Amino acid sequence: METWWIKSERIVFPDGISSGAILINDGKIQAIRRGMDATFSGGERVDVGDRWILPGLIDMHIHGSGGWSVGSSDPQELQGLADYLPSVGVTAFQPTTSGAMFEELLAYLGAIGTAMDQQKSGARMIGIHMEGTFLNPKKKGAFPTEVLLKPTIERMQAFLDAGQGKIQHVSMAPELEGAEAVIRFLRDQKILVAGAHTDANYEETMRGIEWGVGLSNHTCNAQRSIHHRDPGALGAYLLSDVDCELISDFVHVHPQMMEMIRRLKGIGKIALISDAIMAAGVAPGRYALGNRAILIGEGGGSTLPDGTIAGSTGNMLLGFQNWVKVLGVTMEEASMMASKNPARITEVLERKGTIEIGKDADLLVLDSELSLEMTVCEGKVAYRGDEKKDRTNPAFLKYLVK
Repeated sequence: METWWIKSERIVFPDGISSGAILINDGKIQAIRRGMDATFSGGERVDVGDRWILPGLIDMHIHGSGGWSVGSSDPQELQGLADYLPSVGVTAFQPTTSGAMFEELLAYLGAIGTAMDQQKSGARMIGIHMEGTFLNPKKKGAFPTEVLLKPTIERMQAFLDAGQGKIQHVSMAPELEGAEAVIRFLRDQKILVAGAHTDANYEETMRGIEWGVGLSNHTCNAQRSIHHRDPGALGAYLLSDVDCELISDFVHVHPQMMEMIRRLKGIGKIALISDAIMAAGVAPGRYALGNRAILIGEGGGSTLPDGTIAGSTGNMLLGFQNWVKVLGVTMEEASMMASKNPARITEVLERKGTIEIGKDADLLVLDSELSLEMTVCEGKVAYRGDEKKDRTNPAFLKYLVK
């Protein structure tokens, strides 16, 4: 369908909720009409009744899902991930690299760049997020120690070259030797820097913000927490003007801690992320991923054998649902955290993140229980809730340990 329109009694617009109709043409929102009687002539009509229409979710921190991994030198792996993500409500994302040796990481960055150039369908890749390798071993989380490097401009330039100019977002520990030069270097090139996997105290974190850190990577996780004699990295990020990523699966951060962050930062400074790994959305079990074992529990959640949290098996839609159904924010507020704020932070707000004329037609249809019924990516129906297609990677089963 090149030209079609969709109608609903409840559409989440930037200025509030309204009934109306959205005309989609050539992948864009061509026109909007408000009111129960809103119609357009011509084109196929989709009337979803009282179901919700809202902007597609934007995941700026995701390592994989459905058995598909960002850590691959095969561009088709990234295309598989892009085709999987509409099934969990994501219409745009930043593929996020994780732990790998230097040469492997260069290959992964190159594959993502190629995949972005060749992308044919699915959730749109909007730039590379490089998490690591400039992380503090004291807060390494599930990152293997041997892949962590000291930050240097030479290494960073090698990564930028490998990524074909598509690295838009780098997460690193600001207290490491050499970090200041790399942070300033990246900001000079208009690349977002996030404070990540950091043991920095309050003062060190604030210096990093002065140098150019503009985002708190998965806030509360893998960063020095608050003590009454040391507010830590977390205290600095909560009291400063930086944006805060937040994994909202209720595993990584307690619901009341999430509420505390909302009260301190405000809805406009929080960006929901999944931090999902390739095992997100697959059957529970023990998986051998690389040289590590990952345990996927019956209720979700991914850990190393010693209990260390290893990324997430949740997704953006789960986080959205948790905020609305458990913490009681409005649909407009949840949409801001899951769509508009990530679009602003990743600098794609001029074309994504809200339902407005001229923007990409990235839309979700949710029922009254906030279950996903349809995903539209740049004007094309990319997922229907009643489909029978299995979007998971069939090759992933080889990692299951019997």
